[in-house]
Amino acid sequence: MITSSDVLIAVMGVTGSGKSTFISQLVEQEVPVGHGLRSLTAVTGVYKYHHPVYGHIHLIDTPGFDDTVFSDTDVLKNIAAFMSGSYKRGTRLTGVVYLHKITDNRLNGSSNRSINMLKKLCGDDAYKHVVLTTSMWGDGENDEAKVRRETELQADDGFWGTMQSGGSKVMRWKNNRLSASAIVEHLLECRQIYGLPTLQIQKELVEENRDLEDTSAGQEVLKELLEVRKKMSQDVQDLKKEHHNALRLKDYELAEELRKEKQEMQSKLQKTEEAQRAMRADLEQLLREKTEEFEIIQKKLCDQVAEADELAVKRDEELKKLNEDLAQSEVSYQDLRREFSEDLKKMDERDVKRARELSECQKSLKEQYEQDKRDSRRRQEELVQEIEKARGRKNLLMGLIPSVIGVGIISLGVVTANPALVASGGGLILGTASGGTVGA
Repeated sequence: MITSSDVLIAVMGVTGSGKSTFISQLVEQEVPVGHGLRSLTAVTGVYKYHHPVYGHIHLIDTPGFDDTVFSDTDVLKNIAAFMSGSYKRGTRLTGVVYLHKITDNRLNGSSNRSINMLKKLCGDDAYKHVVLTTSMWGDGENDEAKVRRETELQADDGFWGTMQSGGSKVMRWKNNRLSASAIVEHLLECRQIYGLPTLQIQKELVEENRDLEDTSAGQEVLKELLEVRKKMSQDVQDLKKEHHNALRLKDYELAEELRKEKQEMQSKLQKTEEAQRAMRADLEQLLREKTEEFEIIQKKLCDQVAEADELAVKRDEELKKLNEDLAQSEVSYQDLRREFSEDLKKMDERDVKRARELSECQKSLKEQYEQDKRDSRRRQEELVQEIEKARGRKNLLMGLIPSVIGVGIISLGVVTANPALVASGGGLILGTASGGTVGA
């Protein structure tokens, strides 16, 4: 379980900026990218590794606000619940690593929306606890175009300029563990100098008891929702007019196409209205509505961990049996070899032909034994790889469990008294860099 003495760092950025790879280099284990469980939760995972001075460091792999599975509302609600729920429980964030691809030739809508949400989530006071990180440098650290883009990012107040002026550090991640560690070390130094930050979203939800829609980040999402709704409403009205004109002109084929298009647009409009209503929740409501969702996800993850465990056990048993068979073959071979040697000693010159036959037989037997041994070793290697894959799958799933039940446990401590889940809080599983588990 994450404790108040642990280091908690959020890794953010648009899809494809390298968040999962950045984390995997630090924890030294594979972090899934776009795995099947992405459809279950908008908080991808919490991954832990050990720092020689600061102890446990937990990295939160968060989805971007350009996510293809979840709306901005879903992403904000889950991040807000996780960040503010942990803050209310006494677990403070050390800082944020924000990743941006230096290979992006221009700032698109997704990048602008993502950086705006970062600013609203963090607030001015927390800027010095944010590292603005460029990724995808490859071998082009001296590439003039990339260096120029890096300068442009810092000069643009609409992008990184304001945050850098407010204390954010701009650093390069060179796709290796050394540069990733340097970024984390900077955040740890800031923690020593400035203490632990309180993010704007945490202050607004926990200390000021605002509804999510009344927070700075919530207002940013609502502004976009309102703009989308306004455009969609106009599109629906235009389609209605076109549909009416098509009917008047008796162009029934066009009228049917327009009717379907209008129906689809109305469905999208309804979803934006639902997203807007979903923003009307305070922290208690936000955590309460997540409780059942996290229970279901926790069960699915635990079931898959059990399956991975069972597969690893089966492969272990098969490997053990193979080793036993190999050992028995060794004993049998040595016994036969000893018998041949004894028979050869008893032979006289008249049995030279028989001796040659026995020698050929012994040679053939040895060749067969060596071939069997090679086959067995090859199968051993295959089994070891299968076991490692099964255990790796288990470790990845265990890395996901704290992210999806962390908020659930937080919410239970705040708004529910479900004894079964409270009890489960005593034995939470956390993914570690070594593949071990830590009891809560």
